[in-house]
Amino acid sequence: QCDWSSDVCSSDLAQAPIMDASIKGLWKEMEANKIAAGSKYGGHRLRFTNEAIEDFEGDAADPRLQFEGPTEGYITHLVSASFVSTDGAKIGALKKGDKVTFICESAAETLGDGYGLSGCRLG
Repeated sequence: QCDWSSDVCSSDLAQAPIMDASIKGLWKEMEANKIAAGSKYGGHRLRFTNEAIEDFEGDAADPRLQFEGPTEGYITHLVSASFVSTDGAKIGALKKGDKVTFICESAAETLGDGYGLSGCRLG
């Protein structure tokens, strides 16, 4: 189980069941109640489907994608997802706006506002 009240949701989840989620939906649930979100998503890998790439970070050995989270007034929050290095070449062939489906093993609240994803794999 996740304990997002401590700002982290991570464990050895390589073989954990997969649960569908969305970038904006997960953000909304975490903002509403981190404990309830941790109970709901804890112990699962999260599958995100057809999420549009907002930007790229890192390099082929440490690929990261950014996705658009919710917009509040003039501020659009971004969610960063760290991918395994074996996805680096595939990510290098993508463009901003492309839609990707991926599975992540971990979600953690980031400094300030929002959250990041790690242990992600395309597919």
